[in-house]
Amino acid sequence: MYKVKPNSVFFLLLFFGLLLVIVTPPFRVPDEINHFYRAWQVSEGDFSSVNNNQRLGGYVPKSMITFSSRFRPILMNIYNKISPAELWATHSISLNQNDTTFVDFTNTALYSAFLYLPQALGIFIGKKLSDSTFWVFYAGRISSLLIFSVLIFLALKILPVKKWLFLILVTLPMSLSVNSSLSADMLVNAMVFLFLAIVMNLAYNDTVLKISYKHVLLIFVISFFIGLAKLVYVPFLLLLLLIPGSKFHRPYFRLLVIAAAISIGFGMAIIQKKQIDSKYIPYEKYNFSYRDYTMLGKGVDIKKQTEFVTGHPGYTMLVFIRSFFREFRYMTRSYIGILGWADLSLPRWFIFLSYLVIFMFTLFDFRESYAKLLPVKHRSLFVFVSLFITALIMLSQYMSWDMVGEDKVYPLQGRYFIPVFPLFFLTFSDLFKVMFKWHLTPFFNKIAIAFVISSGVLSIYTIASKSYTLYNYHQKKWEFRFSYKDFSKDKNDTMKYIICNADTVAVFQKPDTDYVSPERILTGVVSLKLSEQNPYGFIMKIKRGMAHEKYVVSCRYYGYSCLIVFHETPDGFYYASSRVYAEKDTLGWKYLENQIILPHKMADYSSLYLYTWYPGKDSVFIDDFRITCYSASKR
Repeated sequence: MYKVKPNSVFFLLLFFGLLLVIVTPPFRVPDEINHFYRAWQVSEGDFSSVNNNQRLGGYVPKSMITFSSRFRPILMNIYNKISPAELWATHSISLNQNDTTFVDFTNTALYSAFLYLPQALGIFIGKKLSDSTFWVFYAGRISSLLIFSVLIFLALKILPVKKWLFLILVTLPMSLSVNSSLSADMLVNAMVFLFLAIVMNLAYNDTVLKISYKHVLLIFVISFFIGLAKLVYVPFLLLLLLIPGSKFHRPYFRLLVIAAAISIGFGMAIIQKKQIDSKYIPYEKYNFSYRDYTMLGKGVDIKKQTEFVTGHPGYTMLVFIRSFFREFRYMTRSYIGILGWADLSLPRWFIFLSYLVIFMFTLFDFRESYAKLLPVKHRSLFVFVSLFITALIMLSQYMSWDMVGEDKVYPLQGRYFIPVFPLFFLTFSDLFKVMFKWHLTPFFNKIAIAFVISSGVLSIYTIASKSYTLYNYHQKKWEFRFSYKDFSKDKNDTMKYIICNADTVAVFQKPDTDYVSPERILTGVVSLKLSEQNPYGFIMKIKRGMAHEKYVVSCRYYGYSCLIVFHETPDGFYYASSRVYAEKDTLGWKYLENQIILPHKMADYSSLYLYTWYPGKDSVFIDDFRITCYSASKR
């Protein structure tokens, strides 16, 4: 009877990956905008990011900024969607690659250019074949997926054990989503999987009697690239200790090879870190006019955080331990399937099923080729390396994203652990030797294939259903604007406005006059001042609204940040915008906009509140509030 092998169904990875490339709207993967900018820079031969006037980034065509701005409204907002027609319309944006401007991409600018070679190759080919920014973007995605697929195919081909387990892991929804995008994590994931396969082949494949010089050269090359990629993954090189000394020509040669590989990896990581240190600009020193529109967190400073950690090791360790257990549930869920900007969640039953299948193929030995019980010392090494890397990932996050002395490490997303979790699973591999008859083995192969297919289908359905709408919004139903052009201190003048149509009723209440201020003025004599004592303003309540209606809310504000919140009561969804992208005007005021499409008809007992919110401890000034309601119409 023909036995299906993982290599023979590997095309499923490429098939579902290509579907995700097409179905996933541009930049629906975390940080993909900045990855796009950095990959373009590398495609132009500029391997080093630019430090320009206390700004960090590079020069890209203005068309790329225009292209990316079309998709800003749907990022981190599952209640706003884009139509296929709107997506396709962006293909007409001409690349015009000679008309460039400087753009900030503070996080990806610190990554090694090596990580962007696959994406840059696709972009390079794309811009030679087309003058459309749209096609250049997708060429980068396709190139990234193809190279990932080739490297994973090689890994599966040489992997001596647990082939089905690794096929399942690389085709999980989160893995498919990240590795079919422009994310730099793709190459890190692929290199680590390939390195792990090589080491396991040399360690557990009995047909490999001696380590050849070609093997040694391959180990050195991958060690070089892992070190160049990210310092946190250098401990993976400790897995070379799994290879028994009997497979080396001379006893001392094993230690020499391992020491050299670790030195190469660590040496390249140190060189890369020095490059990062020379370019990094903390929030407080970043160009004031642009820092609020970058991926820099307020109060984040790597140098000061390093000094804090070295000065308070006990406190830091306690923070890490607490954060690990606090974030463990989210971390393990998002490793499987919390996609997008952590806003596209797959069903809980699928998360549970995924771990059930993973541990079934981990714990049980279904008589795979070369399968044998791993020594305890090897399992201990898997535990040590996985915990070591986990600690380094947490340290990296704490340094790069959290305020100095913060009492938590955040965020800890599952995608960071795509290369790490396989080590954890290998720790428990083949603990149960199940003596199935030979003809039952294909049954478990079919389970793996069925899971991979269901995983791919569910990923595509989740992204498509939560990213696209089949309605258009050309018809404005009503619009309401408010600013302080005519100001009255009469507290009885609450200025309630009721916008009424056959199926819509909305109520707006003028902010309390006690909280207005002439300190910053935009269009009138005063503006609304939000502070810790008065964090909410410009409240509107939608009492009646039809499913699929679209609300666009905007305001102008002066200060560090402001959020526009949609909140359904008494129970329902809640969303707050969390990032501002538009630049300041000449007066220092910023434009803030948020959108929402009602997922259902507003019931008589519920209401949708729209309001501005400032969660800070100082103050921000707001004016020129506007809300527009658009009718949904079928195409």
